[in-house]
Amino acid sequence: MNPGSFFSVILLACMWGPSFLFIKVGVQEIPPLTLTLARVFFAALLLVLLLRLRGLALPGFGMIWVHLTVMAVLSCIVPFSLINYAEVTIDSSLVGIINGLVPLLATLLAHIFIVEEHLTWKRTGGVLLGLLGFLLLMLPSLQKHGVDVNTQGILMVGLASLSYAIGMVYGRRYLSGLTTLALPTMQLLLATAIILPIALWWEQPWTLPIPSTSALLAVAMLSLWGTAAAFVVFFYILGNFGVVALAVSVYLLPPFSIFFGVIFLGEVLSGLVFVATALILCGMVLVSQTAISRRIE
Repeated sequence: MNPGSFFSVILLACMWGPSFLFIKVGVQEIPPLTLTLARVFFAALLLVLLLRLRGLALPGFGMIWVHLTVMAVLSCIVPFSLINYAEVTIDSSLVGIINGLVPLLATLLAHIFIVEEHLTWKRTGGVLLGLLGFLLLMLPSLQKHGVDVNTQGILMVGLASLSYAIGMVYGRRYLSGLTTLALPTMQLLLATAIILPIALWWEQPWTLPIPSTSALLAVAMLSLWGTAAAFVVFFYILGNFGVVALAVSVYLLPPFSIFFGVIFLGEVLSGLVFVATALILCGMVLVSQTAISRRIE
């Protein structure tokens, strides 16, 4: 890995990692769907401005709008909202750990829906290790209280990870090779249009107290740093260094989320959580090793 790709990978991890911290702060005062709306709206505005400065245009109306609408739902609205609801009850670092399941679930789905993608023994072992780690995270709550709010929060993040994974496979199938920044910009605009009436009808945010400065700053950082800027760096890495470099950023997501949650929010993690994290990380390594070796060959 050369210095340029190394810096880009670390930068992307620094954008993704603290996003769960920003969500934890914001969702204490801002309802989950309203937080999703604010996140996609302000991120879309920044990317539209960036496109204008670069002299680029949004994709013309056609079938690509259908695909981007599906991506807006699978990769923005559903996972963002589920994670927001989950962070009302569970720690931000735990959410980051569970999000490590995304590449594992995507590998499993790709085997089913993409002809050229096949499960190997290594990949299968990686997926099983990750799922075992996920089950370990739920074990304490299930033993003590059954399906309580903590278990529900963990399941919500699991569903969010599944939605991300479905979105990855869908994008791989229908938007493969398209790395222009206009696509995520359109995706965020469509996500805004879809979630706007739902959030206004369900949560009526205008009736709520004005959020504190810390909550508003968290929303701003989540939208501009953790979403819009992260999209820019994501596509820069994809276009210049490829999927292997992106895989390294995904490895760093659980450790970075743990760091930010523990240092800035004072979250305390049990030994079982670290065991589960290790299992998920090992699963990620096994899954990506096959892809990387095949890419090199």
